[in-house]
Amino acid sequence: MFLDVSQTIMQGAFTMMLLAKIPDNGNFNTVKSQLATLGDQIGVEIKVARQEIFDAMHRL
Repeated sequence: MFLDVSQTIMQGAFTMMLLAKIPDNGNFNTVKSQLATLGDQIGVEIKVARQEIFDAMHRL
């Protein structure tokens, strides 16, 4: 499920940040791996990170 999306151009490159919820029965590492594979297939770089990382950065 997609919760939010942000798109912009940074230093001439299109970037998109997508906030999504993985279902309770989903596996984070599996989703991350599958999206990396998809990115390779379509010629884009897909990075996946847990929300906790961003939450911790905002607390510093």
